[in-house]
Amino acid sequence: MSILLLSVLILAILMPILRVIEYGVMASMVSSLMEALRQSLGESAYQQFIAKPEFYELRDMQVGLVGRFVFGIFFSVIYIFFGIFIFLGYNWARIVLTVFTVLNTLLVMLFLMDSIVGYNEFANFTDLVDLRGQAFGLVIIYIAILVVGLLPLILMWLPPANRYVRQRTSVRRARNQANSPYGMPQPYAYPAPAPHPGQAPGNQPPSGGQQL
Repeated sequence: MSILLLSVLILAILMPILRVIEYGVMASMVSSLMEALRQSLGESAYQQFIAKPEFYELRDMQVGLVGRFVFGIFFSVIYIFFGIFIFLGYNWARIVLTVFTVLNTLLVMLFLMDSIVGYNEFANFTDLVDLRGQAFGLVIIYIAILVVGLLPLILMWLPPANRYVRQRTSVRRARNQANSPYGMPQPYAYPAPAPHPGQAPGNQPPSGGQQL
């Protein structure tokens, strides 16, 4: 068993946990802001406010929240699925997960930059509700997601992990050959050479070995 590849699987399991925390923090921030606006403006003024174009940004934030959660769970399932096959020593799983890790890293970096910008935007609502603490926590969560996503990429390509994958590949290849209906490949048996002219079969002299 490779400790490195076991660590890859454990990190893959941590990914959906971080994604759920991310969704919970973002949902709490949006809900707190909406409730603060409702209490500050009153119900009638609040209904008029949400009909204005200025509110579309908050509405888009709610829609984007669901989209981020769906993408987060999708990549988390991929991490766990391929993490299992990597732990079992399948090299193709390492290659596929490397591609998805690069894509996930790019997306998370975009979310991280958006959270940093959003931290400054939420500072404008401090007279209604202070969300800077939650916004800062969201930045920390995205940094943790980046670390958890990049660590498997490093661990699964280290030399000990490469040796483990080669060993598991050799074991599976030998097992497949043993279970083949033709069994293990046997050396090719070349036919015996034809006897010389005047020589009896079986390398016996023409007289059959009897003295004349």
